Amino acid sequence: SKETNADGDTTLKEDDKAAKANANKFNSHAHPKVEEGSPEWEILAERNHLDLILYDFIKMLYQKQERMINKYALERKQNAVENVEAKQ
Repeated sequence: SKETNADGDTTLKEDDKAAKANANKFNSHAHPKVEEGSPEWEILAERNHLDLILYDFIKMLYQKQERMINKYALERKQNAVENVEAKQ
């Protein structure tokens, strides 16, 4: 399923992105989902503190790049429409 962000861009939901990314992996194993805030989450967070900081940074960077790419694509589309209109 898809969601619309604050910029009005439509993207896949995070769960759908993860499922799509994992669909074709041959050497992977299913693991139970760990809910944020649970005791299990807290143990993993404590042991993987720097990994979580890096993960949050990567998510932020990915979202920023996605907005930039979508903005660029929209500008190209608008320029193409303007060029067509100018020729008429």
